[in-house]
Amino acid sequence: KDGKVGFLDVSGRVAIPFKYCRASAFKGGIASTQKEDKWYIVDKNGKTIIPPRYDEARSFSDGLASVRIGDKWSVIDKSGAIVSKLNFNYPLKFTEGLASVKFNGLYGFVDKDASVVIEPKFELASLFSEGLAAVKSGGKWGFIDKSGNFAIEPRFDEVNKFKEERAVVRVGELWGIIDKSGKFILEPQKFDYIFDEFYGGMLNFRVNRKSGCLDIDGKVAIEPKFDSIFVFEGNATAASVDYKSVFIDKKGRILPISYYFEIED
Repeated sequence: KDGKVGFLDVSGRVAIPFKYCRASAFKGGIASTQKEDKWYIVDKNGKTIIPPRYDEARSFSDGLASVRIGDKWSVIDKSGAIVSKLNFNYPLKFTEGLASVKFNGLYGFVDKDASVVIEPKFELASLFSEGLAAVKSGGKWGFIDKSGNFAIEPRFDEVNKFKEERAVVRVGELWGIIDKSGKFILEPQKFDYIFDEFYGGMLNFRVNRKSGCLDIDGKVAIEPKFDSIFVFEGNATAASVDYKSVFIDKKGRILPISYYFEIED
């Protein structure tokens, strides 16, 4: 508001006044915020937990955040204490206790004590999610466990992280869904668009310029008949049909609470 960032609670009340230049989302009850030229950490009451001393600060994940002073990045905990002895020229993000790092052109993983847990031997690496991380080896993507062993051999051209024990993968120009054993729940097929992750047991897709949803078993739960569908984070979501906005349930039924109006922005 008026060029400043603040925070609202779920009722729409201003919980933290509009006084920041930039701010991250709240994670674990705290957020990184910028005021003037420095970043600092605040709680949900707007109280300063860590004073403004960073040139840049990322959001917290696993109780840790990457911060930059000058051209050096380090990792802090919620008290502001530096917990990692690793100094990189890029930020680290920890998930499930591990972060991917690049050594001499190859990627591996370190823990919160800066110990190398998985040796750097991959061309690319993503974050751990549900116990597995996507890595690229030999020009193909697969998934490793926290021991660094392949749980799913690299055979895909593109992958997304596991969520709700499912992952969206691409083989050539075709998209499919696999489980944690690497078995296809949905055999690769052509989509105009397929969302990268499941939300609420639903996966959005688009065919012939119409949107629908697949369920957790890869079956069509909502036929592609909507102009657009938002992701499910509960039992209902917003959608549009004939350029009008509605609410739908997981069977694609338009709910009676729907309001028909045009969205311009």
